[in-house]
Amino acid sequence: MHAMLRSLTLLLVGLPLAACGSTGTSDYTKSDITGIPMTIKLVDYRNGNVVRLVNDSHSDRVETYSTERHTAGTKVASDEIVAETIKYVKEQGFDRYAVRGMAPFRSSDYNKALEIDDPDGVRYFALHPGSTQEEFQTMNACAVGLIQIYNNVHAAQAVTNTSGADLFDQQKRALQQQNQQQLREQNR
Repeated sequence: MHAMLRSLTLLLVGLPLAACGSTGTSDYTKSDITGIPMTIKLVDYRNGNVVRLVNDSHSDRVETYSTERHTAGTKVASDEIVAETIKYVKEQGFDRYAVRGMAPFRSSDYNKALEIDDPDGVRYFALHPGSTQEEFQTMNACAVGLIQIYNNVHAAQAVTNTSGADLFDQQKRALQQQNQQQLREQNR
């Protein structure tokens, strides 16, 4: 798992340097993925956090980042980065548990959901209190991979902020609570 994440991170960092000589990704060639909108999204229903990575073919970076939003959960990455991230998540076992359709916008039944929209269609994998240990482990591997790539994608989103500096304290507390909850779930 760590080798794949390292490869994705190196791809993310090295892509701008090698863009002129890129031969594409291992599952998709550049011509296969260029122009095809793709999205991967992680939703935590317990706290409302959404991490969403879309490709350049899905959204214009300037328009996305300059439009003021309530949250900065969406980042735009290259077609290759999003395709490789989706490939990684699939390799972790996403498709074993995925069902066709979009993940619910809100849910009291699910803890988390991971949704992919790519050439294979829209599908999601969700965790609920009765999920197996294997499902929790798969979700954790997928989520960690997505978040590591997401954190390495530069974005400067315009955000509506009426709370001033308290915004950062609120987010910090929410992340700490989320991490504690995940540890409790993993230790069940």
